[in-house]
Amino acid sequence: MSRAACRILVSGAALVVQVMAITIPGAAQCIGPLGQHANGDTVPECPQPERRDGWSPAERHALTFGINAAIGGLTSGVRAKLSGRPVGRAFLQGALGGAVAYGGKRIIGSGRYGMGLLGREIAAVGASVVRNAGEGRSPMAGLVLPVGPIRFYINEPHADGVGRSAVRLRLDVATTIGIGYYLTRPGAKLDLAATVSAGAPVFTNLRPGKGPIHIAEQAGGVVALVSGLSGFQRERAITHEVIHVAQYDFAFVVWSAPAERALWRATFGDQRGLGRYLDLGLNEPVRIMLGQFIPHANRPWEREASLLTDYP
Repeated sequence: MSRAACRILVSGAALVVQVMAITIPGAAQCIGPLGQHANGDTVPECPQPERRDGWSPAERHALTFGINAAIGGLTSGVRAKLSGRPVGRAFLQGALGGAVAYGGKRIIGSGRYGMGLLGREIAAVGASVVRNAGEGRSPMAGLVLPVGPIRFYINEPHADGVGRSAVRLRLDVATTIGIGYYLTRPGAKLDLAATVSAGAPVFTNLRPGKGPIHIAEQAGGVVALVSGLSGFQRERAITHEVIHVAQYDFAFVVWSAPAERALWRATFGDQRGLGRYLDLGLNEPVRIMLGQFIPHANRPWEREASLLTDYP
């Protein structure tokens, strides 16, 4: 197979995977309990994990903080080991990044206006610190900051390793597909005020479909809510889903981005052309695939979002 044909095949396959991942029913997320819709239709509670361990909220937060730090440290440490760099320093810097990412999600969990955007960017800084540690760079050597469907790459090295770009913009393909999908959903409206506050596209007024009713969804960094929610229900749902957006950002920056970069280089020989301007967001299909095998109440990302939404 020629290189040109291989490029077309890989690009087409990635696009198909993204569209399927965002539009299949399994992509929906839900939270509860949230009572009833304004039209009287009962909204069933989502399955909630049973709490039998007797842990206090403070202890749960301490454990979640530790897990975030450990994920950051292990990710950076493994990448350093595979690259032949010192593991200890990479682990410590990665743990710091994981802790900062947790702090960003805590800020989102406050539910106050504008804290979604602030918390998302702080969490992205934490993810960037983890990424830098894995690549053998200082904590703030480069930053990846997401705003809606755009990512700002600040002080990133060029693909050929010569020089750096002060700022480079890339389009998030997963988020773009998500926006297009929700624009076609019956009744969906882009809520500009909520979008600015969240730092991510927020669609409201979706009409509940048949079967299990999902009152809130997050797909590829896009948040969507059904119609008829009270003010409290709406704010809690948005907060919960924006935490998922921050999780999506972290997974992309520390795991998916390096894999996508390797994929571009293996397929095209370098990262010029579309690879300079597009982020595929292949971590989203992976998340959705895992969700098919893990019950909702047992998904680690759902447990974290529920805990952080319900704080203080």
